[in-house]
Amino acid sequence: MAEQNPDSDYIGIEIHRGSMVKMLRKLDTQQFQSLNNIKILKMDAMIALNRVIPRNSIRSIHVYFPDPFPDQIDRNRRLFRPQFITTLRNCLELDHGSCYIATDDQTYANHIQSVFTQYPGNHFTLTKLNHRPTWRPISRYEHRALTQPNPVSVSEFILKRSTL
Repeated sequence: MAEQNPDSDYIGIEIHRGSMVKMLRKLDTQQFQSLNNIKILKMDAMIALNRVIPRNSIRSIHVYFPDPFPDQIDRNRRLFRPQFITTLRNCLELDHGSCYIATDDQTYANHIQSVFTQYPGNHFTLTKLNHRPTWRPISRYEHRALTQPNPVSVSEFILKRSTL
Protein backbone atom coordinates (compact mmCIF):
# COMPACT_ATOMS: atom_id res chain seq x y z
CA MET A 1 0.00 0.00 0.00
CA ALA A 2 2.82 2.41 0.82
CA GLU A 3 4.41 1.71 -2.57
CA GLN A 4 1.22 2.57 -4.44
CA ASN A 5 0.63 5.75 -2.41
CA PRO A 6 3.99 7.49 -1.92
CA ASP A 7 2.30 10.78 -0.96
CA SER A 8 0.54 9.18 2.01
CA ASP A 9 2.24 8.37 5.29
CA TYR A 10 1.81 4.97 6.94
CA ILE A 11 2.29 4.13 10.61
CA GLY A 12 2.54 0.51 11.71
CA ILE A 13 1.72 -0.10 15.38
CA GLU A 14 2.70 -3.42 16.94
CA ILE A 15 3.20 -4.34 20.57
CA HIS A 16 4.62 -7.86 20.17
CA ARG A 17 8.38 -8.07 19.72
CA GLY A 18 8.33 -11.05 17.35
CA SER A 19 5.85 -9.40 14.99
CA MET A 20 7.83 -6.16 15.17
CA VAL A 21 11.04 -7.94 14.18
CA LYS A 22 9.30 -9.59 11.20
CA MET A 23 7.92 -6.23 10.11
CA LEU A 24 11.32 -4.53 10.34
CA ARG A 25 13.03 -7.36 8.45
CA LYS A 26 10.49 -7.05 5.65
CA LEU A 27 11.00 -3.28 5.50
CA ASP A 28 14.74 -3.84 5.30
CA THR A 29 14.42 -5.76 2.02
CA GLN A 30 15.39 -4.11 -1.24
CA GLN A 31 11.72 -3.81 -2.23
CA PHE A 32 10.93 -1.47 0.68
CA GLN A 33 14.24 0.25 1.54
CA SER A 34 13.58 3.23 -0.71
CA LEU A 35 10.22 4.01 0.89
CA ASN A 36 10.25 6.97 3.25
CA ASN A 37 6.53 7.07 4.01
CA ILE A 38 6.49 4.26 6.60
CA LYS A 39 7.00 4.70 10.35
CA ILE A 40 6.82 1.94 12.96
CA LEU A 41 5.77 2.26 16.61
CA LYS A 42 6.37 -0.55 19.10
CA MET A 43 3.59 0.09 21.56
CA ASP A 44 0.00 -0.68 22.43
CA ALA A 45 -2.38 0.76 19.81
CA MET A 46 -4.59 2.39 22.47
CA ILE A 47 -1.61 4.23 23.94
CA ALA A 48 -0.28 5.24 20.51
CA LEU A 49 -3.62 6.57 19.33
CA ASN A 50 -4.39 8.35 22.61
CA ARG A 51 -0.98 9.86 23.37
CA VAL A 52 1.09 10.03 20.17
CA ILE A 53 -1.33 10.69 17.31
CA PRO A 54 -2.91 14.19 17.17
CA ARG A 55 -6.71 14.48 17.25
CA ASN A 56 -8.58 14.48 13.91
CA SER A 57 -5.35 13.74 12.03
CA ILE A 58 -5.81 10.26 10.57
CA ARG A 59 -7.54 9.70 7.23
CA SER A 60 -7.70 5.92 7.57
CA ILE A 61 -6.96 3.23 10.15
CA HIS A 62 -6.59 -0.38 9.02
CA VAL A 63 -6.99 -3.22 11.51
CA TYR A 64 -6.31 -6.63 10.01
CA PHE A 65 -7.23 -9.75 11.98
CA PRO A 66 -7.01 -8.47 15.56
CA ASP A 67 -6.84 -11.14 18.25
CA PRO A 68 -10.48 -12.10 18.99
CA PHE A 69 -9.66 -13.35 22.50
CA PRO A 70 -12.36 -16.04 22.26
CA ASP A 71 -12.14 -17.13 25.91
CA GLN A 72 -14.68 -15.33 28.10
CA ILE A 73 -12.02 -14.46 30.69
CA ASP A 74 -9.90 -12.58 28.09
CA ARG A 75 -12.64 -10.70 26.22
CA ASN A 76 -11.85 -7.47 28.07
CA ARG A 77 -8.52 -7.50 26.17
CA ARG A 78 -10.20 -7.17 22.77
CA LEU A 79 -9.21 -4.12 20.76
CA PHE A 80 -12.76 -3.30 19.71
CA ARG A 81 -14.49 -2.14 22.86
CA PRO A 82 -16.14 1.18 23.78
CA GLN A 83 -12.85 2.80 24.86
CA PHE A 84 -11.28 2.07 21.47
CA ILE A 85 -14.30 3.48 19.64
CA THR A 86 -13.87 6.74 21.57
CA THR A 87 -10.18 6.73 20.58
CA LEU A 88 -11.13 6.20 16.92
CA ARG A 89 -13.60 9.07 17.09
CA ASN A 90 -10.89 11.36 18.44
CA CYS A 91 -8.16 10.35 15.95
CA LEU A 92 -10.04 10.12 12.68
CA GLU A 93 -10.55 13.16 10.47
CA LEU A 94 -14.04 14.64 10.53
CA ASP A 95 -16.17 13.58 7.54
CA HIS A 96 -13.25 11.83 5.82
CA GLY A 97 -11.92 9.49 8.50
CA SER A 98 -12.47 5.78 8.09
CA CYS A 99 -11.47 2.54 9.73
CA TYR A 100 -11.09 -0.65 7.73
CA ILE A 101 -11.49 -3.88 9.69
CA ALA A 102 -11.01 -7.53 8.66
CA THR A 103 -11.55 -10.52 10.94
CA ASP A 104 -11.91 -14.25 10.33
CA ASP A 105 -13.73 -14.86 13.61
CA GLN A 106 -17.50 -14.60 13.14
CA THR A 107 -18.17 -14.18 16.86
CA TYR A 108 -15.73 -11.26 16.95
CA ALA A 109 -17.30 -9.79 13.79
CA ASN A 110 -20.69 -9.84 15.55
CA HIS A 111 -19.07 -8.23 18.60
CA ILE A 112 -17.54 -5.45 16.46
CA GLN A 113 -20.93 -4.71 14.88
CA SER A 114 -22.56 -4.66 18.30
CA VAL A 115 -19.98 -2.28 19.79
CA PHE A 116 -20.42 0.22 16.96
CA THR A 117 -24.22 0.08 16.90
CA GLN A 118 -24.39 0.57 20.68
CA TYR A 119 -21.89 3.45 20.73
CA PRO A 120 -23.53 6.60 22.18
CA GLY A 121 -24.06 9.48 19.79
CA ASN A 122 -23.81 7.25 16.69
CA HIS A 123 -20.72 9.03 15.29
CA PHE A 124 -20.08 6.25 12.79
CA THR A 125 -21.56 4.47 9.81
CA LEU A 126 -20.55 0.80 9.70
CA THR A 127 -20.82 -1.04 6.39
CA LYS A 128 -20.19 -4.76 6.01
CA LEU A 129 -18.39 -5.57 2.77
CA ASN A 130 -19.19 -8.64 0.71
CA HIS A 131 -15.74 -9.02 -0.80
CA ARG A 132 -12.06 -8.42 -0.09
CA PRO A 133 -10.90 -5.16 -1.68
CA THR A 134 -8.03 -5.77 -4.09
CA TRP A 135 -5.88 -3.19 -2.30
CA ARG A 136 -5.93 -5.08 1.03
CA PRO A 137 -2.88 -7.26 1.55
CA ILE A 138 -3.41 -10.90 2.49
CA SER A 139 -1.79 -11.79 5.81
CA ARG A 140 0.05 -15.08 6.24
CA TYR A 141 -2.69 -16.24 8.63
CA GLU A 142 -5.36 -15.47 6.07
CA HIS A 143 -3.36 -17.15 3.31
CA ARG A 144 -3.01 -20.28 5.46
CA ALA A 145 -6.75 -20.27 6.24
CA LEU A 146 -7.69 -19.85 2.58
CA THR A 147 -5.68 -22.94 1.62
CA GLN A 148 -7.55 -25.18 4.08
CA PRO A 149 -10.18 -27.65 2.79
CA ASN A 150 -12.92 -25.54 4.42
CA PRO A 151 -11.70 -21.96 4.14
CA VAL A 152 -12.84 -19.52 6.81
CA SER A 153 -14.98 -16.60 5.82
CA VAL A 154 -13.65 -13.13 6.46
CA SER A 155 -15.86 -10.33 7.73
CA GLU A 156 -14.80 -6.98 6.34
CA PHE A 157 -16.12 -3.62 7.53
CA ILE A 158 -15.66 -0.01 6.53
CA LEU A 159 -16.35 2.49 9.26
CA LYS A 160 -16.90 6.17 8.39
CA ARG A 161 -16.79 8.95 10.93
CA SER A 162 -19.57 11.51 10.70
CA THR A 163 -19.90 14.97 12.24
CA LEU A 164 -22.99 14.08 14.26
